[in-house]
Amino acid sequence: MKTLMTLTAICLPSLLIGCLGQSADYGTPAVTLSAAQGDQDLSGHVGDLVEVSGVVSDAASPGELSVTLDGMFVCEFQSRLSTMAESMRLGQRVRIWGTLREWSEDRARLTGCVMQAPDNSQAP
Repeated sequence: MKTLMTLTAICLPSLLIGCLGQSADYGTPAVTLSAAQGDQDLSGHVGDLVEVSGVVSDAASPGELSVTLDGMFVCEFQSRLSTMAESMRLGQRVRIWGTLREWSEDRARLTGCVMQAPDNSQAP
């Protein structure tokens, strides 16, 4: 019984902290938008975490680490996430979190990107 209580005391906090991991690692996006809203001025959010949902218009080839959403948002993934970038297909609707590094009226660049659950999925 004592062993069970000790394991519970050790595992339960770890489990709770682990469930909060994404929020702790990435925080909360400063802006959430659709890539179709690309005309929105994001110049005040350079350096912030943003969430963009859109359609993949330029998919990553094997070995490439970036995809483009709706011809405007270039999303660059870290090398350890190359499989995530390579798994996206042309025409696929995705949600991506990343740090906005560059912004102009016709192009935005996000780095450190992570693909989120698809728009049509139910998150647990």
